Amino acid sequence: MDSSEAALERIEAQRSTDVSSDQRKRRYFLMNLMKNGASRICSRGSPESERECTPPPKGDKEPVPEFLTSLRLSDLYNLPGESVVMNSEIFSAMRAGNIEVLEKMKSYETPMACFKNNKGDSILHLAASYGHLELAKGIVSACPSLLLEPNWEDRVPLHAAARAGHSAVVEALVASVPCFSAGLSEEERERLLNLYVLKDRDGDTPLHLASFQTRLMEIAACLVNANQHLSFLENKDGISPLYLAVLAGNVSLVNAMLNVQGKTSDLASQLEGRKSLVHAALKAKNTDVLDVILNEDPCLLNERDEDGRTCLSAGASVGFYKGVCKLLDRSTRSV
Repeated sequence: MDSSEAALERIEAQRSTDVSSDQRKRRYFLMNLMKNGASRICSRGSPESERECTPPPKGDKEPVPEFLTSLRLSDLYNLPGESVVMNSEIFSAMRAGNIEVLEKMKSYETPMACFKNNKGDSILHLAASYGHLELAKGIVSACPSLLLEPNWEDRVPLHAAARAGHSAVVEALVASVPCFSAGLSEEERERLLNLYVLKDRDGDTPLHLASFQTRLMEIAACLVNANQHLSFLENKDGISPLYLAVLAGNVSLVNAMLNVQGKTSDLASQLEGRKSLVHAALKAKNTDVLDVILNEDPCLLNERDEDGRTCLSAGASVGFYKGVCKLLDRSTRSV
């Protein structure tokens, strides 16, 4: 048995203890998050805390989705109780997309927001991961606090939908945020309802999970439009969604990520983690992405990667002749 297998066995042996501890920690964090939000809302007075989610229309934007119109701002902070193990009937209903089961669950002694499977997934996590749009809408309408509820990997339902590639569910979850944030100041929205920047145990935002695959372009674009600075956030490996998009050779997504209002020309100063975007474009062997990156910030040509290699060295190591020629055409400083 090698060291990795031994470590895995130790992890499994302590699983129940770790899960219990992690659950308490997340519950404490979420309780504080929601308490802070509720106190700010209630400080505005009872009428404000009880208002329905009907933000005023702006220009030609679409009206509030019907599944959100009956909600009140305070509903988002209705903290679920202690978790209860989900039975097979509920799990099967979530997997099948059976929306009728929600009415039955409302009669249960245990609130539906409390049910979790053996991975800590709520019913909204499951509906999102299986791509059941109407079921996910029904759950958000009944239990809006589940939007912020993490599973045992610290992933919220938006992570689950993005990772599984269900664009319609992602769009529905994203659409719920402006509804709840309509009565808050910009500072409060950033502090309390910035659902898009929530990170899992690996430090990944939902956009990280959607940026490395071209097939998830629609989802990534939706998240980028929702929060323009999300593309520059690093995970625990120091990798940003922008870096992943460059590495995937997705020129359309890279362009969308760089089209940020108020962004300065110094891209490296705004980018968290690895700055070696040119190296990533060379690894992808994509001259279109390479041109976009260097046109955005020519100074990135002087960056070195995590191994200390120059851009020319990285291009030569992967045998990308066209890329090396483009670098030489721009500068010979790093030769």
